[in-house]
Amino acid sequence: MRLVWLIARKEMSHLLNSAVFCLLGLVFVLMPAILLFWNPGPTNLFLSGHTSLQAFFQQLPILLMVFVPALSMRAYAEENRSGNLERLLSFPLSAGHLVLGKFFGCFAILVGCLAATAPFPFLVSQMGDLDWGPVLGGYLGALLLAGSCLAVALFCGAFTKRQPTAFITSVIALAVVMLWRIPALNLHDRFQSVARGLIDIRDLFFYLAVMLFFLFLNQGVVAHKRH
Repeated sequence: MRLVWLIARKEMSHLLNSAVFCLLGLVFVLMPAILLFWNPGPTNLFLSGHTSLQAFFQQLPILLMVFVPALSMRAYAEENRSGNLERLLSFPLSAGHLVLGKFFGCFAILVGCLAATAPFPFLVSQMGDLDWGPVLGGYLGALLLAGSCLAVALFCGAFTKRQPTAFITSVIALAVVMLWRIPALNLHDRFQSVARGLIDIRDLFFYLAVMLFFLFLNQGVVAHKRH
């Protein structure tokens, strides 16, 4: 696990030292305020008189569909472009260690961004009685959805040397799995169920299965580059 931690720390360092990512992260964190307080539309709590984060959680899958590819596009593309991936794999480092390290490093940043939105539920609760069940369900679902989106995006990014290509292919792939017409395989619909506070153990296992499946595929792609 030490190797996984070292790779994860390297990924976190790259992201936190990127001015572009920090700007994107700030926009992501401020999005609840824009939707709930500054937006002149029906989601504005001051205008509607409601005390709910439903508007934020309804838009979160779309936000993640763009934000996660932007966060992960560098993870493999830069390594592939510079040839650093082959050098890393020449060390006593397994493809699994590399994949998990990059996943946990990026996921830690995602968790931090979601945690930074935590003050907004408390602000909303000052405006009236807030039902905390959907809020807690929403954040649990957000973590699971973010992890699933990240696993998909990292898998897509492992094939290319160009960050824009990694970003575009990841957005397209996530759009497919978000808007999939088969309800049982639709990431978006399952998230909305969890975000309403309807936590079904099958939904939790589904998201974990998506993460493991795409991490396994990612490991196969990286291992192939070793040969």
